[in-house]
Amino acid sequence: MVTLYTVQQHEPIQCISSSLKEEEKINSKEWPICIRLSNNGQDIRIQVPTQPPYLTLAGLRHTLLPHLNNSSRVKFIYLGRILSDQHVIVPTPQPDSDLPLPPPKNRTIQIQKEGVIQAMISTISK
Repeated sequence: MVTLYTVQQHEPIQCISSSLKEEEKINSKEWPICIRLSNNGQDIRIQVPTQPPYLTLAGLRHTLLPHLNNSSRVKFIYLGRILSDQHVIVPTPQPDSDLPLPPPKNRTIQIQKEGVIQAMISTISK
């Protein structure tokens, strides 16, 4: 909040800063990302937590179950890497953020708001 004074009356005027909305976005508990399904091109928006415990790919797979057939298999891909269920999704404001990553660092996916994880859907043949 910024306090301004008028020249004539010297009474403080409260002015809400335009960056207040930005601060609320940074401090929010949820982080929107998009999961793009390969079988129909549908984008599913989900919210991931911004603080531990973070969402794992196994948890993400469980979240997507209502959108999949019973005979479907899913492989997640982010920035050209095939991800295992042990990977953890960690929200980050910038791709090269200096924020500490939870261990193990090789199993951490740093993702920006509105980032996209591809879900390659295949059907199990009987």
